[in-house]
Amino acid sequence: MTNTTQESYDRLLEKYTEFNHLQSAKGVLEWDQYVMMPEGSTSTRSKQMSTLSSLAQNRITDSEFGELLDELDGDELSEEEQAVTREIRREYDKATRVPAKIEEELSELTSKAQSAWNEAKDSDDFSVFAPHLKSIVEKKREYANAINPDADPYETLVADFFPQVEYDTVERTLLKIENELVPLLKQIQESEVELNTDALHGDYDDDEQLAVARDLLELLGYDWSRGRLDTFDMPFTFGLPSDARICTWTDRSLYQTLWTTAHEGGHAFYAQGLPEDEFGTPLGEARGTFVHESQSSFWECHVFGNRAFWEAFLPSVTERFPDIDATPEEAYESVNSVRERNPLWVEADELTGQIHILLRFEIERDLINGEITVDEVPNVWNDRTEEYFGMRPETVEEGCLQDIHWSIGNIGYFPTYTLGHVLSAQVAAALERDIGDIGELIREGDFAALLEWQREHVHQHGQRYTTPELIRKVTGEDLSADYFIKYVSDKYTDLYDL
Repeated sequence: MTNTTQESYDRLLEKYTEFNHLQSAKGVLEWDQYVMMPEGSTSTRSKQMSTLSSLAQNRITDSEFGELLDELDGDELSEEEQAVTREIRREYDKATRVPAKIEEELSELTSKAQSAWNEAKDSDDFSVFAPHLKSIVEKKREYANAINPDADPYETLVADFFPQVEYDTVERTLLKIENELVPLLKQIQESEVELNTDALHGDYDDDEQLAVARDLLELLGYDWSRGRLDTFDMPFTFGLPSDARICTWTDRSLYQTLWTTAHEGGHAFYAQGLPEDEFGTPLGEARGTFVHESQSSFWECHVFGNRAFWEAFLPSVTERFPDIDATPEEAYESVNSVRERNPLWVEADELTGQIHILLRFEIERDLINGEITVDEVPNVWNDRTEEYFGMRPETVEEGCLQDIHWSIGNIGYFPTYTLGHVLSAQVAAALERDIGDIGELIREGDFAALLEWQREHVHQHGQRYTTPELIRKVTGEDLSADYFIKYVSDKYTDLYDL
């Protein structure tokens, strides 16, 4: 590399790192707002968040970025440096198409919307949140049109969470899942098999539930020196290599606390597995939301939902909750039983969970593309819930306000959950080809082998590869729904004697 190229590359990396640090600082403030901030601080925090967003936007849209990118000669760059410039170029191109004013307004709108979302849920009054959602939808349309005025706005919003993945691939995969799993669900509904559904569904003391959630993360290999566990009324994870923060909940059943902790733990494991010496650069960042969701799905379904896991973990549960009188098989059934008439996605199983996602995908797509209005959302949501699950939500908290995503502007995010399940099954198959059956590794107590394999094959790469390249590198083929369909079909055929 010539001196000029090296100087340009170093300067580019310096500027991008500044931008990235501003973004991560904003993430810390968001975590604080959700978990610890006093209620009266909303107005001040909105201004702080808006300022950080403005500073970050000014950094990434600085014309010097474009000049430096144009100066760099790809032939003189290593493969690693080419990956870094590719990802910075992608970020810069998107940012320079979106006016700073839109980003600033979105940040302020979503900061205020979160308080309104909580108030609307508590009062069972959608009208409290509706004006905020209208503003967010309008602003997200502006955002999408600024990036690509020739595409449907929803396709552009989905692309934010699926880097380098075609929208047709996303939609086609969702439809294949729907076509395969809906008939499977009907077979299960007609089955006469009755599973144990309440072995882990008791309501216990919050502190004790949080303690057993810590036991769960401890068993899986969570690094507490770089992580923490708190509670919030909507689970989420904020994650950097040196600072992964899990939020679970303890105000529902014990099962919900454990299941949610396993899911969020998957996100945190990915964050802790990113190369810390690359923090601030694309090589120290996760390969997008879609891949992130595949990691949470792996630990939630293929580990926590594995029959062998309950042979290993149930003694820890019964030690803290001696009144739980269940066998490992009963615990396994309780974790995996199908909840076909449940209106809450966060309490859904692997199978019906995907139908919940399809409902959200359809509604937010139609909302952004102008097929339905914000005021119609509660009724449309309830009608489709009744169509899919045979019951109607009784409150907005059970219906269209059960998720935080729209209030924080994450429209287009929902498909990542289903495709995350799809990819996790494909990754699990690749892992088993490499190091053996997941259940047998769990029985041997070798959780470290599972985490080390993910570290080596997924985490350490950051954004070195495009999303399709990473999938091929890890699994040896393009994204395929076949592994997930086979996995859930085999599991529920066994459970329900189909």
